[in-house]
Amino acid sequence: MTLRPIRLVAVALVLGVFLAPAAPACRGQAAAPAVRATKAPAKTMRPVPATAPDLAQLDRDLAQALRDWQVPGMAVAIVKNGAVVHAKGYGVRELGKPGPVDANTLFAIASNSKAFTSAALAILADEGKITWDDRVVAHLPYFQAYDPWVTHEMRIRDLLSHRSGFGTFSGDLLWYGTPYSREEVIWREAASLNTACPAAVPRPSWRTSHFAMSPALEMMPAAAAAASHEYHGKGRGGP
Repeated sequence: MTLRPIRLVAVALVLGVFLAPAAPACRGQAAAPAVRATKAPAKTMRPVPATAPDLAQLDRDLAQALRDWQVPGMAVAIVKNGAVVHAKGYGVRELGKPGPVDANTLFAIASNSKAFTSAALAILADEGKITWDDRVVAHLPYFQAYDPWVTHEMRIRDLLSHRSGFGTFSGDLLWYGTPYSREEVIWREAASLNTACPAAVPRPSWRTSHFAMSPALEMMPAAAAAASHEYHGKGRGGP
């Protein structure tokens, strides 16, 4: 932290008092006694008592939030020091139907899954099981682009930083509502890279890509020796 000039002057004056040698005495005058710093008595800090959360007020606030934002339902979890202190559902699962939301209701989390996938891969990188510059094809041999150079050069960091060359929304129609497996979705979309857009190569440009998270996700089972959905659920990338 950078101290302001006035603070620097104050510090210099204090240090000068305690660290500078005593000035020599004038003739016929006794030397002034050395000034010694004294330690201030330690203060006893009293712990502040923990205040229990007002869950009744929280319920009222969240019920009001549903009305203000016109949301049919939501689930809320509060985690403190690694422990869940509150988990509850509010409202209904579907507008016009009575089914209530509870703490175990599943919601579509959209692009939040990108954060979970990236965090899980970061843990694998910390454990030395992958590096950010690993080639994707080294973990997924079926990742084969139309251009062999793209196949060879595509790295994990390219997928996560949205500079893979895959276009925005590319590949979405391959996985949404189709019978294709994740592996088939990946090799189909990878094979199309550079065919529709020959200039689509890694790194020159940035384009957000949902599809790029699919090969990133599928690299985890081999690297972690566990199914990717299980890896997310072991406190390593899940909520």
